[in-house]
Amino acid sequence: MNKVVKIEKILIDKDKIPKIMKIFGCGKTTVYNALAYRSNSQQAQDIRSCALNRYGAEPVKVPQLVSVKMYLKSFRS
Repeated sequence: MNKVVKIEKILIDKDKIPKIMKIFGCGKTTVYNALAYRSNSQQAQDIRSCALNRYGAEPVKVPQLVSVKMYLKSFRS
C-alpha cells in the first residue's frame, strides 16, 4: 500500500547554488542535500538559513508517493 506525504524542500534559482557553495566552501551535492532536508548538520542548517534569508529561496512542501512500510519505518529510527 502507498501513501502520499508532503516532503519539505527549499526552492532556489540554480544560479545561486555556486554562490552558496563558495560561501560555505562545499560541493554542489552538499548544498542540494541541505536544501532537500536530506542532511541536518549545522552546516546544512546554515545553508538553508542563507538560502532563505540572503537569496530569497522559498520553502515548499512537495507531495511524494511512498510505501506505507517505508513511511512507518521513518518514525521508528
